[in-house]
Amino acid sequence: MAKNEVITKSNKIVRGTINEMTAKQKNLMANLLAKLVYKSEVKFIDKTEMSLSEITEIMELSKGGRQYTELSKCLVTFGKNASIGIPYINEKSSTTEFDWIPFFKKISFRDNKLTFLWNDEMKPYLQPLKENYTAYLLGNYLNLKSIYAKDLYEQLKSYEFMKHRVFTTDELRTVLNLKDKYNSNNAFMVCINRAVDEINDKTDLTVIMKKKYITKDRSRHLNAIDFLISSKQKLIEYWGCYLTEEQCSFIVEKIHRKDILVQVGQMKKDKPDIYKKYKHTYHNDYDIIMHLVDEDNEKKEFLNSFPNFY
Repeated sequence: MAKNEVITKSNKIVRGTINEMTAKQKNLMANLLAKLVYKSEVKFIDKTEMSLSEITEIMELSKGGRQYTELSKCLVTFGKNASIGIPYINEKSSTTEFDWIPFFKKISFRDNKLTFLWNDEMKPYLQPLKENYTAYLLGNYLNLKSIYAKDLYEQLKSYEFMKHRVFTTDELRTVLNLKDKYNSNNAFMVCINRAVDEINDKTDLTVIMKKKYITKDRSRHLNAIDFLISSKQKLIEYWGCYLTEEQCSFIVEKIHRKDILVQVGQMKKDKPDIYKKYKHTYHNDYDIIMHLVDEDNEKKEFLNSFPNFY
């Protein structure tokens, strides 16, 4: 699959969430999420299909006589692990607990083709979103080999616009599934350092860490890490608008609104005064385009609410 495909997810299933998937299973999920095709601006197709050759490559299955045996085991374990733990505060105990929601209602294999039927409960978190969502390129995610780098990258991408995010060590241990691993601070920091190094080397983010300590029993203890987040992506001109590759791919390939992109580029050329008014409010070309997309969607929704008398 093309690595410039964009994955979009609600922050509700990104920030502070946990999952039990292996690195290969995470890659499979990422490919399935990137394959989501929207019927329109507000709905997406209920199922995603994948060929035998695709899943064989992603999961590194044998291509000989054991292929179907390995595939069967792969689908069973993936089906069990393909869920997300969404945090909530238990009011009685004031502790953080998790609601687990499966991604799929059904996974089937027929005629050398796999069909993944999405769970209805996941749709609000995966369908086209106007706000509070995280988007990233499939290629950047697949470049990461460590499960800790993959999970940390997704967390940091969701805070990219804020330029930094402070995680307590307990929060990091939760979101990276490190509760019973790397118990000493030194071992813990080796794990985090490796994940950050991999993100810096292989993705669109540059991450710098600042450790925060507290004094306890006359000695310093690591309490939190402040992640400073910046983007390596350069703005490229597309039809007169300046966007990152990720933004252009989202507009053109994911929500199919190249028309609005071209419209804004033409506005900059033919109606600079109107463009400046938009720029004063929305600051950059991407935000202007998404605002006009939302306006157009609302207009269509309004017109479609009337009966067709013809």
